[in-house]
Amino acid sequence: MSIFYPNHQLSKIFNLMKQPQIRLFYLACWGFLMAFPFSFLQAQGEKGAGLNEYYAAEQFRKQLAFPQAMAAYDKAIAKEPNNVDYYQSRCACIYEGKKYKESVECFDELLKKFPDHIAAYEMKFAIYSKIGNIESAVKALEDAYSKTNDEQLDERFTYQFRIIDLLFRKGKISEAGKHIKTAHELLPGMPQVMYFDARYENTMGNYKKAVAILEEMIQGNGEEVGEGFDKDYFELGYAYHMLGEYQKSNEAFAKITKGSPYEKRIQEFTPENYVQVADAYFKIYDFALMQELLGKALGMREGFPPAVDLNSKLDLIKGNDSTIAKLNFRLEMDKKAKDGKLEGSATEQRKFMLPPAEQLKIYKSLSKLYMEIGNYDDALEYTNRYLAMNPRDALVNFYNGICLHKTGQTAEAESLFQGIGNMPSLDRGARAMAFFALGVFQNETAQYQLAAKNLQKAAILNPAFRPAVNYEKVRQQRKNPDAGIDTDSEDMPE
Repeated sequence: MSIFYPNHQLSKIFNLMKQPQIRLFYLACWGFLMAFPFSFLQAQGEKGAGLNEYYAAEQFRKQLAFPQAMAAYDKAIAKEPNNVDYYQSRCACIYEGKKYKESVECFDELLKKFPDHIAAYEMKFAIYSKIGNIESAVKALEDAYSKTNDEQLDERFTYQFRIIDLLFRKGKISEAGKHIKTAHELLPGMPQVMYFDARYENTMGNYKKAVAILEEMIQGNGEEVGEGFDKDYFELGYAYHMLGEYQKSNEAFAKITKGSPYEKRIQEFTPENYVQVADAYFKIYDFALMQELLGKALGMREGFPPAVDLNSKLDLIKGNDSTIAKLNFRLEMDKKAKDGKLEGSATEQRKFMLPPAEQLKIYKSLSKLYMEIGNYDDALEYTNRYLAMNPRDALVNFYNGICLHKTGQTAEAESLFQGIGNMPSLDRGARAMAFFALGVFQNETAQYQLAAKNLQKAAILNPAFRPAVNYEKVRQQRKNPDAGIDTDSEDMPE
C-alpha cells in the first residue's frame, strides 16, 4: 500500500488535502469557528433553569444588541453555572462586539472551569490570529492539541496543519519546522505537508533536501500537471535554480500552467531580471551583491551583454585613486592660495583659487569617488562640505544618506532618505531610489515591517524597482526565516 494513498480513518481529510484549492479546507475550518452559532456548536449541553434567559440572549445577539445579550447570558449562567453552552456563547458575544482582549479573557475564564473544552482553544486561536498575536495563536492550538488523544487523529492533524499554514503566511518559517515534523508523524506522505516541508527547506537554504522531498511528492502524485500542481513545480524549479542546475530548473518551470501566477514569478529567475536587480543595488552602492547577481546572470547565459556592460562599470572604479589624488591636490592648492601660502604675487595666487561652482563640482566628484572605493568616512566629509554650500542638492543628500548609514549613523540616514523620498519636486525615479535604499538599510537593522512599507513605496513610485523589491524580500527571508515578512501560503518561499 503506497504511503500516498493510505486507507484509514483519515481518508476524508486526505481526500480534501489532495484537492488543488487547499484554501477551501481553511475556509471551512475558519467559517465553522467564526460564523456557526455556538448554541449549535455545543448542542448536547444541558438545558434547564436558565433556558429562557439563554434564548433571550441569543435573540439579542442576533440583533447585535450586545449589552442586553450579556445581561441575559449572565442570568442564564447564574441559574445553570455548569452549562458550558452559556459560557461559550457569552464569550462569542463579546468577540462579535469586537472586544477582542475581553473575549480572550472570557475564554480563559471558561477554560478554568471547563479545561477540556476544545472549542474555546480554537476560538482563542481565531482571535489571536485576527489581531496578529501569532505566538499566542500557535499556543492556543498547541493547547487544543494537548487535550486530544491518539484516537483523535483527525483533530490532531488539523491543528498541526493550521499552525503550519499560519506560520508560513506570517513569515515565521523556521518555527514551522517542528510542526511539519509532527504532521508527518501523524500522517506520513500527505502531499500538502510535503509541499510545506519543501518550502521550509528551500527557505532554510537546504535546497538538496527540498529537491528530494518534491521529487518524491511529484512522483507520488503521478507527475500530474495543472494549476493545482504549479506550486510544486515552482518550488522544484526554485530549488534547482539555487543549486545552479539551471537546465533542471527550466524543465521544472516549463511544467507550470501558462498564465498562472507562478509563471509570472518565473521571470524573477532570468538573466534579464538579475541584471535589472543588480542595477538597483549598484545605485545604492552595494557592489558585492551586484557582482553576485551578475555572476548568476552570466552563469545562466555566458557573455550576456547587459551583464557584461554593467560589470564593466566596476572596472572604471579601479582608476579612482589617481583621480582622487588629482582632485585633492587641486583643493590643497586652492586652500594654500586663499591662505596666502603660495609663492608669487597676489594675482598669481588668485589663479589657483577655485570659484564656488568649481569647489562644489570637486566636492561632488570626490564624494562619489570615495563611495565607490568604499571609503565612506572621507566621502561623508566631502558630502558635508558640499551640503554646507548647497544643501538642496538631492543627489548629494542621497550620497550623504549612504555615507551616514555606512558609518553607523542609521537614524540620521533614515531621516534623510525619508525626506528625499517625500520631496514632491523630485522625479519619481529619484524618490523611488531613496525609498529602495531606505528599505534595504532598514532590513539590515532588523526593521522588517518598516522596510517592507518603504520598499513597496519604491515599487509604486517607479515600477522598474519592482524586481529588486521582490528580490530583497526573498533575500531577507532567506537570511531571517522568522523575520515576520508576510507571505501567502501558496506563493514561492519568499
